[in-house]
Amino acid sequence: MSDDIEKCPECGFPIKPKANTMVTAPTLEMAKPRKIVLKPVHKRIIGVALIVVSLILIIVGIVQVTNDRYNFYKEHYQECLDGYNDCMREARNSSGWFSSSYKSIADSYTRMMNEDNAEIWKYRITAIVCGCISITSFVIGIRFITRKE
Repeated sequence: MSDDIEKCPECGFPIKPKANTMVTAPTLEMAKPRKIVLKPVHKRIIGVALIVVSLILIIVGIVQVTNDRYNFYKEHYQECLDGYNDCMREARNSSGWFSSSYKSIADSYTRMMNEDNAEIWKYRITAIVCGCISITSFVIGIRFITRKE
């Protein structure tokens, strides 16, 4: 075959480019990933879903600090605090041998208060995290619904 032939005589497949056709090397622009563009309807659906998730998280957070287990730990903590204060008052008022036994009982109350406080904060932290995520998803959901693009 001759070097002057532009297409295959059998099938018509181009063998060499035409003189006015410019062949370019791939550029970085071609290699960049495409931006996903959502339709407005899809944005609204995502926005509503995020708002629903935020409402569910608010409910979960509220339940964390109003349930019976949380209230038990709070009440037990207060009882231990009262017992500790009573023991320390008796320890100051008594002398010698009884004073050390009251302090020993007060130490037990301190240990129980620390355990209760740790449990109380587990519930509180869960509620705080749910609240923060809820606020974030609510704001993002509103932005999805109201943004015009």
